[in-house]
Amino acid sequence: MHETVEGKLFTPMEAKQLREKLIRKWILPALEVRFTKFPQLKSAGLLVAQYWCDEASDAVHSLMHYSVLETPDFKAAISLEYDQNDMVNLPNLPSNAGINWCGVEEMIQWDENGIAIPAFAAYCKEGMDQEMTTKEAFSLFAIFRKTDDGIDIEYCGEMLRPWLDGISPEFSDYGGMDEEKAEQIKAKYLETLDA
Repeated sequence: MHETVEGKLFTPMEAKQLREKLIRKWILPALEVRFTKFPQLKSAGLLVAQYWCDEASDAVHSLMHYSVLETPDFKAAISLEYDQNDMVNLPNLPSNAGINWCGVEEMIQWDENGIAIPAFAAYCKEGMDQEMTTKEAFSLFAIFRKTDDGIDIEYCGEMLRPWLDGISPEFSDYGGMDEEKAEQIKAKYLETLDA
C-alpha cells in the first residue's frame, strides 16, 4: 500500500491508467456510434478545460470536435460557436453539437465534477473561466481516427500542470481524507469503469 500524497487521489501512473480506462469506457463506444451514423466522419478530437461551473470551481469540461478530414482542422473548428455549421470539418453535416446530441442511444459520458478531475486536470490550461472562448479555454487531449479495424487513438495532449495529475476533486469530501478512505474511493471509481 502506498502513502497517499496530500490532495492526490491517484499516483501519476494510476492517473494515466485512469485516463485510458475513461477513454475506452466513455469515449470510444460513443464515437463508434457516431462514426456509424455519420459515415463521412473520419476523425474527432477531444478537448478539455478546467473552470468553475455551477457548483464546482474545479470542474473539468470536455468538447468533441468531429471532422470528415483525417485530422480535424482545429483552427477552423474553434473559430466557430460549437453549434454553428463547420463547413471545413463538417460540410453537409450537422454542427458538432448536432452530432453530439444526435439522438443516438450512446451519449458521451463525462463526470466533470468527479473522476474527470483527477484524470484530466493536469492537461488543462491554468486560469480559465466560462466566459472565455473555446480557443482560449480548451486544450487538445487526443485525436481519434476511424480505421477499418476500429478507432486509432493519438494522445497528443501536453501535461500543462503536472502537479494536478491525479488530484482529488474539491466538490466531494476527498480533501484531507485518510489512506483507507482514499483507497475506498479509488476502488469505487475503478470498479465503475471495469463494469
